[in-house]
Amino acid sequence: MHLKITSPVAEEESLYLLALKKSLNTILPPGFFPKELDKNPHLRAQAVERWHQLLPLIEWTPLKKPPFYLSFFLCCPFRQNAFRFFQEMICRWLIPGTGIDAFLQFAINFYIPDLCNTQYLAGQVVVNIETLKELELVEKNLPILETEIRLGMQSAYQANRILEIKGLSSDEKTGMIQENIAMLVKHRPQDFDYDLFSEMQHLLVFCKEEFKHPRSYKHMSRLICFFYLFRKALMHSSEAFPERRFVSVKLIRVTLLQHNVKRRVLGVVIGLSFLRENEIFTQRHILKAIKSYIPNTRVIKGSFFKNASRHNPTCLAYLEVEKEDESPFTIDETSGLKEELPHAIGECIEKSYNLIFMPQNEEEVFRGILALSNQLTYMRDLPQAMISFEKQTESHLEFLVIVVRIVKPASIPIQDLFETRPTFLHFIPDRIKVVGLLRKKYRKEANVFRLQAKKDHYLRHDHSVDLYKARSEVAEELARIVGEFRDFNGGTISKENELFANLRKLVGKKGQEHAFLLENFFYSLGPAVMRSVLKPVPLKKLFFMLLEAAHFEGKEREAIEMRTLEDREFSYMVLLSKEPYFRTEVLSAIERTITDGSQVATCFVTHNGLFCMGILDRIIAHESALKLRFAIESVLTN
Repeated sequence: MHLKITSPVAEEESLYLLALKKSLNTILPPGFFPKELDKNPHLRAQAVERWHQLLPLIEWTPLKKPPFYLSFFLCCPFRQNAFRFFQEMICRWLIPGTGIDAFLQFAINFYIPDLCNTQYLAGQVVVNIETLKELELVEKNLPILETEIRLGMQSAYQANRILEIKGLSSDEKTGMIQENIAMLVKHRPQDFDYDLFSEMQHLLVFCKEEFKHPRSYKHMSRLICFFYLFRKALMHSSEAFPERRFVSVKLIRVTLLQHNVKRRVLGVVIGLSFLRENEIFTQRHILKAIKSYIPNTRVIKGSFFKNASRHNPTCLAYLEVEKEDESPFTIDETSGLKEELPHAIGECIEKSYNLIFMPQNEEEVFRGILALSNQLTYMRDLPQAMISFEKQTESHLEFLVIVVRIVKPASIPIQDLFETRPTFLHFIPDRIKVVGLLRKKYRKEANVFRLQAKKDHYLRHDHSVDLYKARSEVAEELARIVGEFRDFNGGTISKENELFANLRKLVGKKGQEHAFLLENFFYSLGPAVMRSVLKPVPLKKLFFMLLEAAHFEGKEREAIEMRTLEDREFSYMVLLSKEPYFRTEVLSAIERTITDGSQVATCFVTHNGLFCMGILDRIIAHESALKLRFAIESVLTN
């Protein structure tokens, strides 16, 4: 090599620099650096570009019949600890499992001032290959090792990740996964960048050995790639639309090899974006979503893996399932599951809340007892009861119950009734107090106690607690145990439950298919009094309009869509958008236009990735209905 080489730590004629020049002359083809570089700037620029494209330069001496010395040479742009990574990869992973000592090693920093001002690093490691078995292992591992060293030379981050993974396992499968990922990065740079190795490292580090063993390296590589692509897409979408949830699902047919027996299962890869920090998504949520479409499904033990953190709005998860009878999933089942699962998963995400600490207010209890006692004026009066939700624990819902009754000769203590009759409620006594006499003879007895019910039975599809259902069932069970009573604070709830039951019956099969949406639709009706006074027929029409509009698959949707319908009694409007901002403006337009609050009912739900608002306007005069519609249209067009 005719170019001048200098080093900050060695003289020009030092043995290190002479050895470096000799190595470069051996490795580089003749005439790689033309002699006319100093006279031709264009030629110099071409040589610099050609030289940098060649780096990192990794070469080794020919393999021979053992025993022999095998020498490795490295040349690359200078980076801290780069030679340590090179030396460790050679000595620890050229022959995995045993490791070999370096017979000779040296490294030097140098410049080529005739070429450019960049600082470079050169190094050499020499090892001794003693047996044919060692030679076979070297021939097998050299291609993978060269790929890993080249990647590690790109950045200290990748070098550390590679060393971390290599330290975990040296088995052939891990090496093949790394080789597969390296090939993807090299041959598909438009799809995969070097941060694909971070995804690989996370999966290989955090999934257990029991997960890796029965699954092929090809399947593990595919899983890493799906996670990587899902994460990129989710991050891009979430940045563009932070208020929208995005869910991606990929179904994979997987063959597990356990104890030399093949087992065919279905793998489910899921990527989703969190909207709030308190959202929870685990194995049981995925299984619940799958079971909503294929009920006889069970989880493959140890197959669940999740990649998520508090600081990242994306969550990636993987789960394998099979049918309980171990029959294969049909094409219709998998295609239907692929279509339905994203929506079902979006509804299954659970939200965690802090438990409320609120000591019992004795004044409210006494006020309740007094109010119930004043209702008992005749012997024929039914017992008066007040049922109030008090708290929830990890597994139970607890209600405070006050029952005031007239004690007759045949009356049995309420606690005895609960002890002698089987019930799903847990009875917790508090106090029994006489609060007055009727006809100066019959005692008015106040019973204060608590009833606990298991929470699991009242969890909705999105894991929120259905307190309406829980309170209704507690009231029904209390009536079965103690006999008929008047529900003092449940009159409005009773009417709402009756209207909802009639609506659910009226919508029929569609209501069963979209039970969760129907509940959200009904209980989002406002003002709240509308859930008691409206008739089920107009509600059915509005619900069907909303359902049809949300599932319409025609031309590309507009920013805000509006659909209208009118009959003899009501004017119906349904508004749909991918963004929720229009709701506030529409409600303001309704308030400005309508003076009678009982004339208009509204609802607001999310379904099929859309924000849907329904408006039910009782037609008092045709002109007022037109005025409201024009007011809403003007808001949407501005």
